[in-house]
Amino acid sequence: MHTNQAESGLSDLDPEQEARASLLEHYSAQTSAHATELLTMALVAIALVEIRPSVTPYEGWALAAAILAALFLRTLLRMLFWGALSDTVIHVAFTEEDFERYKKQYGEKYRYSLLSVGKLTIEKVSERYPVRSRFGSNTCSAKCAIVAMGIATFVFLYLARALLFH
Repeated sequence: MHTNQAESGLSDLDPEQEARASLLEHYSAQTSAHATELLTMALVAIALVEIRPSVTPYEGWALAAAILAALFLRTLLRMLFWGALSDTVIHVAFTEEDFERYKKQYGEKYRYSLLSVGKLTIEKVSERYPVRSRFGSNTCSAKCAIVAMGIATFVFLYLARALLFH
């Protein structure tokens, strides 16, 4: 649902507030998209439980459950990250010094732009929630943590079966 600035009333706002409003719309859409992914994964988890390891080879079931658990954790942490960005863009008070950094780096026209307000919001979230911001990025360290969690879940499920049923 995109509206132009005149229809949404954004043109009446000062540049900083206009940037905040645009970012809030984007962050809220991301939060909603990740919440939808979580609900989808919950349905897949119910399907996995219904399949049961007795119907399919246990190793395949455990691998699917491990992948689902890793994706669920990643999506949950990313949803929390986008939610923190939404909260921060509304409530945080940026100082004039914050904007001066971006004015020096990018020029006067970017002082209160989406770029500067967006980067400042991410900085503030990174300060308040270091774990959330780590998973909010697409860095190798964030992906490695998710892969490690998936492997650990698979090993746990595999060993649990071996210990409980043999």
